[in-house]
Amino acid sequence: MSGTKAMKMNILDEFEIKGFWKLPESEEEVSGILFYSKDKITLELLGSFGDEYDIPNKLNRYDIVHGFSDKGEEFTLFDVYMSTFSFNAPGILTESYLVSEFIVGANFKSKEEIEFYSMSIYPTYLAEWLDRRNFIGKYDENRNLKSIEWLDSVAFEYRVEELNVNIKEIQYINESANTQHKFNWTTQTGLQITPNKTKNLEWFLDVSHSLKNLLTLIINQPIHIIRYNFYGDIDTTIGGNEKYRKKYCYFRTVRNLTIKPKFDESSAFVKFRDIEDSFEFIINNWFKVQAEYETIFDLYTSEFYKTRYINSSFLSAIQSLETYHRKKFNTKLFNEETYSSFAEKIIEYAKKETPEFASKIEGMLGYGNEVSLSKRIKELLGNMGEDIKEYIIGEKPKQKKFIQQLVDTRNYLTHFDKGKKANLLESFDELFYATQRLKALQIVIMYKELGIEENFVFDKIKNTNQFSWHLPKAKKVLN
Repeated sequence: MSGTKAMKMNILDEFEIKGFWKLPESEEEVSGILFYSKDKITLELLGSFGDEYDIPNKLNRYDIVHGFSDKGEEFTLFDVYMSTFSFNAPGILTESYLVSEFIVGANFKSKEEIEFYSMSIYPTYLAEWLDRRNFIGKYDENRNLKSIEWLDSVAFEYRVEELNVNIKEIQYINESANTQHKFNWTTQTGLQITPNKTKNLEWFLDVSHSLKNLLTLIINQPIHIIRYNFYGDIDTTIGGNEKYRKKYCYFRTVRNLTIKPKFDESSAFVKFRDIEDSFEFIINNWFKVQAEYETIFDLYTSEFYKTRYINSSFLSAIQSLETYHRKKFNTKLFNEETYSSFAEKIIEYAKKETPEFASKIEGMLGYGNEVSLSKRIKELLGNMGEDIKEYIIGEKPKQKKFIQQLVDTRNYLTHFDKGKKANLLESFDELFYATQRLKALQIVIMYKELGIEENFVFDKIKNTNQFSWHLPKAKKVLN
């Protein structure tokens, strides 16, 4: 789609921007087209950024490229790499560049100078999950639709003290009409993030990524942000009593992005109405524990966004539980001071008697005071109620067996040595259902860190399609 205003587009759209492009420190403009799709951003130039006598180099890379479109929009392109060039004599030199991301609305000189007052993001499935039902139809006595009315719902606005920020539910409304026979009225639900002072681009993107992960955890679907709007200083070019802030749009590539044509609310692990009264509390806790447990949350949510291979999914879940235990329990085999004293003596001896092995021994001793995976899982299970453990795994003998299955299988997938591993899980079904159990354990742990009662999580596990089907089946396969 050419001749397009990028401000009206979102990350799901494909479009072309015709315009002139230049480097920030240069006055020389080059004609070209910016091609956008969610998988790839390309800038095609009819000419060159270099001197006309320079030979193009595929190593050419520019931090910033400025653009001005035929529709009057300003662009700032970031991390621009040359991919191909072509020259024919007689003919015109052409260059093609890959672009990592770009902002519509201004020519910024550097990323470091960019600061915004607020940001609005529009995640997939958010509207369906909130289930506001803003439209209401009015019918005549024959049940013929006569009009549609918009009902303002009570949108939430929360204060997140950890970030000194307000998070507010908002609506982005699109309408188009042919007054003779057609009227289209659509909305997108988003979140407006307004800090107590201006913040840079990376700060806003980090917060949006964190909120995306929280929604992924709760909704139990891969969440994608399909529109980023940023707002800056008051726009003095607009007259009248109303004051508007300058608006900017942000675009980047999002590979492997798929969206369900219809989102089924029953797919969500937790429905909004079940936590509406405590959602502000949950968001605040999320940002409180995010720094300490970011790796655990990322390992869980990243599984929603990549091609799933059962071995890597199993190992990722194990790693998440191990990392959590290490941070939460800090269990060691020996007192740290005692162990350090022993380790120093062993290393000193090794350097003296077997210097060729000293560095290897020193590396091994770096982890020598860590407890086993078996003990870690036992302690994690010991921190959960009996009912939920029995529902996910089974009674105590089955729990003991499952722990050994995890240990044997993790060791085999790490070292590929079967040895005498009597409880090794080898088939796809065994690994799949073991991973489902691990995911259920991850969810219990993460929700408890967010301040949610275990009984509430247990109820959701029993009544969610994924776990209510997979966990009973896991007992038949694994027990």
